[in-house]
Amino acid sequence: MNKWLVSTLVAMCFCVTAHGQRDGLVFLEQQYKEDPYDELTFFSCGANYLTNNVYLGRKDSLALPYLSPFIGYQLANGVYIKGTASYAPTRKNGHFDLFTLAAGYDRNFGKKVTAGVSVEKYIYHKNSPGIRASLKQSAELYVLYKGNLLEPTLNVGLNMGKSSDYIVGFTLDHNFRLLDNTFNFLPSVTVNAGSQHYYDDYFLTRILKKDKTFPTREIVTNAGQLKPLDVEIAARTTFRTKEWFFTLVPTYAIPLSPASIKLPTRTVKEHLSSSFYVELDICYRHERK
Repeated sequence: MNKWLVSTLVAMCFCVTAHGQRDGLVFLEQQYKEDPYDELTFFSCGANYLTNNVYLGRKDSLALPYLSPFIGYQLANGVYIKGTASYAPTRKNGHFDLFTLAAGYDRNFGKKVTAGVSVEKYIYHKNSPGIRASLKQSAELYVLYKGNLLEPTLNVGLNMGKSSDYIVGFTLDHNFRLLDNTFNFLPSVTVNAGSQHYYDDYFLTRILKKDKTFPTREIVTNAGQLKPLDVEIAARTTFRTKEWFFTLVPTYAIPLSPASIKLPTRTVKEHLSSSFYVELDICYRHERK
């Protein structure tokens, strides 16, 4: 099943490329603005649905979906702020699992390079089963190069909790801009690496709920070591009509580097499994003149 999903997503990427070249679908030049709101001041609001809260290929034993209304404001110079409330509609006890406040700055450097920086503040429910529930805030820097064939992006992030983690991601994608840029299809492949103090805190919290006598020490071996964490294959599709934006992102995540878990009597190797999850986003934007 896992191999079939990977093959299907990869085939989608190649089939769409071939179809566009053969049938002459409208592909807009790089200098055409990808997002008509890039240099406008606007208010935004909407909702996002995530079928499972997977992070760097890791997930809880039970699916953790999020339904997240959000509101934001962006200035024409690229400065923005956004607030999100994530409700977890779990079977046993639905609850607001996470509140996020984000701020950032994006800027185009000529026609080929886009870069940005962002910071986020997290407020998790005290009993959140989320993989990143120990995090308090994070910061990220990205640089994107708009090539003629591929658009590589480098992300460098810092997660701050009880201990800090460094996350590095590299993405290769190609944006098909169709129907006068009202329809965008962006297949991508991302490789992520990083340290795992956040994951150590996740396991420790799970164990302490069952065994209060367990020593509060590092249980993920070499949690501070930088290592490859996952490969993500995604196909982002966006449709725009006037002030409304509809986005669908199916993603297949293949986790790497299973952790060694140190228990009181033995050390066990973590069993990892690939994940397929979908994100649906509906956004309304209104220009402020």
